[in-house]
Amino acid sequence: MVCVAKTVTSYKFKPRKLAIGNCSETLIDSAIAAEMFVRKNQNALKLSIDKDTHLLVHIFPSETHKSGYSAGCAIATSMISAIKGIPVPL
Repeated sequence: MVCVAKTVTSYKFKPRKLAIGNCSETLIDSAIAAEMFVRKNQNALKLSIDKDTHLLVHIFPSETHKSGYSAGCAIATSMISAIKGIPVPL
């Protein structure tokens, strides 16, 4: 299973959706779980996220099936990268 988050952006306002792009219901659930993990563990991850910061995940469009356990890990990694401003090496 492959999940590629094209972009993750943080906003000071709440977007209408958490994930946009080529998203299934399972992938949206993975994005929600990833955001919950990042917020709950922000101190251990050395992040500073206030309650007014919201994330928007843009999933890369492709025909590749995107779901499974790795999707949440990939999305969480993308979120941490966006918040810290450090790109994930490929």
